[in-house]
Amino acid sequence: MSYLDIDRILKEYTPSELFYRDYYFAKQEPVKLQDFLAHADYEFLKKNLILIPELPFDPSYMTEDEFENEDINLVKHQRYTPPFVHQHIFFELFYVYAGHCTQEIDGMTIEHPAGDICIIAPGTSHAISVLDDSIVIDILIRQSTFNETFFELLTGHNVLAEF
Repeated sequence: MSYLDIDRILKEYTPSELFYRDYYFAKQEPVKLQDFLAHADYEFLKKNLILIPELPFDPSYMTEDEFENEDINLVKHQRYTPPFVHQHIFFELFYVYAGHCTQEIDGMTIEHPAGDICIIAPGTSHAISVLDDSIVIDILIRQSTFNETFFELLTGHNVLAEF
């Protein structure tokens, strides 16, 4: 697969992203939002774990359930996803492939431009938002895999070990 193939695939909208984009624009006007939510397919939302404040789903703590017997899970962060504060028991590494994203962590708001890479440790409360056509790639790594892979680095005296 070539770089152009990967780029094309990343830029294609998933059904979830199309919902999030429509939701984002409907949210600009309360009447439109009310109508939009009244016509939403809630089975689709539930099946695809669509997270919006109007739905009673609490994503505040995430487990490794989505790994499906893999040590590393690579996913495109859904575009137009509203921020939601959460924690998880795995490491999250994200890469801003194109555009930018905003992260809220420990009371700070950080803008990440294209090319940024960020590692988020397990148990860290944070929220990432991608409210436009920017592309962010999430690399989710089991804590045991991260520790085994970086064991020598983690036992030394360096910034990563302290992290």
